[in-house]
Amino acid sequence: VHIGPQEVDRPEEFQSLDTPRFVRPLAAKIECNENDPVHFEARLQPANDPKMTVEWYHNGAPLPAAHRFRPMFDFGYVALDILYAYPEDSGTYTLVARNELGEAQCNLDLVVNSSKTLYLDPNHPEGLQRIQELEQDRRQGLPEIEDRTCDAAPQILGDLQDQNLNEHDNIHMDVR
Repeated sequence: VHIGPQEVDRPEEFQSLDTPRFVRPLAAKIECNENDPVHFEARLQPANDPKMTVEWYHNGAPLPAAHRFRPMFDFGYVALDILYAYPEDSGTYTLVARNELGEAQCNLDLVVNSSKTLYLDPNHPEGLQRIQELEQDRRQGLPEIEDRTCDAAPQILGDLQDQNLNEHDNIHMDVR
């Protein structure tokens, strides 16, 4: 008599039994506007493969680790959420599924339409012209007046009177 769970040989818990294949691949193309959220999803088989790994690539390079990108892989369900898309996110996204028996991949093209609110170009002729006008010498166009040399000592007008002053008090004198 055996008490407890029956020992059953379950090789799928320890090794891959089949090569990865997409039951539902990624959509071929997604188009969105700048700052829109984007969602990609696919379904893989075998769903219960413990050795299955998935990787995302953008234009052939591994997807950068950023808070905007949220990848998910759970029992054959694969998803990637982009919280808000930028124009530089446009391109080809590749999903690669691997296990010890092989790999499968599928691609998706993302097009992010830009709303041109920021000018990233360094040269704007109309702005440069205005800057040059503001930077011109303000005296340009005004007649030049030569400095005069003084030929007499200053003269104090009126009578001087003794005054008692404290430090930081003001005094007024007329001088010509």
